[in-house]
Amino acid sequence: MENNLVSVITPTWNRPLEILERCIRSVEYQTHSYWEHIICSDGPNPALEKYIQERNSSKLRYIHLPEHSNDFGNTPRQFSLQYTNGNFIVFLDDDNLIYPHFLEKMLAPLSDTKIETGFAVCKILHLGPLPKHLGNPPKVLSGIPVRVKNIDSLQVMVKKRALFKIGGWDQKSGYLADGYTFQRLAEKFGYVTVDQILGIHA
Repeated sequence: MENNLVSVITPTWNRPLEILERCIRSVEYQTHSYWEHIICSDGPNPALEKYIQERNSSKLRYIHLPEHSNDFGNTPRQFSLQYTNGNFIVFLDDDNLIYPHFLEKMLAPLSDTKIETGFAVCKILHLGPLPKHLGNPPKVLSGIPVRVKNIDSLQVMVKKRALFKIGGWDQKSGYLADGYTFQRLAEKFGYVTVDQILGIHA
């Protein structure tokens, strides 16, 4: 099971604890039980650190940036990678949720050593505001084909070694960093699709 450890990274900044709690519980309820969840605050947050410590879970860790970066969570995502122990990475924003079978369903095709791809991509249900080209919520987003403006970080599980080979998470593209990161991965390594709705973008 060691090779199937999944590292879930959640960047956060001053999010109400009841919202973050919902995100954390969606990871705790996974059918695939071999995971770690790294909560990265975009700057010091003693109250959040205490909250995570009081949950007393060996699978849940708190880290923080030395100072606030204010770049849509891109610096926290890249910063967190050095603390991951898993071979597979999921980027789960603090206001989003994953279905109980997310890790299991996404990991299955990536664990097949006969398939050499960089990541798996699923469908998600988007409930929040959407760019005009995507229409009105609620809407099911497929993220396929993988292009800058039609994929969200919530839809992907990535092989860490592939992500490291492109230099990690994009640090230059602001709000569209997830799209640029996964498009570059798709061009270099390819991807597999999981034809199920496995997450909710709130």
